[in-house]
Amino acid sequence: MNKTARYTILALISVIMCMSTWAQERMTFLDWGVMGSDTLCPVYSEAVPLESDYRHNSYSVSLEFPIWEELNEAETVLAKRYSQEIKEYIDIDSYVSISRGEGVLNYSFVPIIRQDGKYRKLTCAKVVINANPLPAESRAQSKQRYAQQSVLA
Repeated sequence: MNKTARYTILALISVIMCMSTWAQERMTFLDWGVMGSDTLCPVYSEAVPLESDYRHNSYSVSLEFPIWEELNEAETVLAKRYSQEIKEYIDIDSYVSISRGEGVLNYSFVPIIRQDGKYRKLTCAKVVINANPLPAESRAQSKQRYAQQSVLA
């Protein structure tokens, strides 16, 4: 196989890998038709399966490219009722849990903000999940703590 053929194959593999990574970063669309305007304060939540080495990372969730719309009258009445929970920014709560032995990242947020005295609802955004490697000493401490507190150890 000559150099040109090798470079072509490497380029194709790179493109395929980039496409698979791109597919994982998707836009999230919120269906406001499902959330009734006469119910509780709306909360968006999702559970995302994590890779097998999830214990070695801490995770953060953020939103990119948000698209906002103003609330209609009924939604504004609801938003005013829950104004203490609605901030000028999206506050994302997240935590890692274990389901059937697999790591799961759970996150949730109120998809409404208050900006310039008006309420706006999130209709679409890109959810970005960042895995930040834990320092090796932190991992060693968690293993030691487990060994000290475990009934099986």
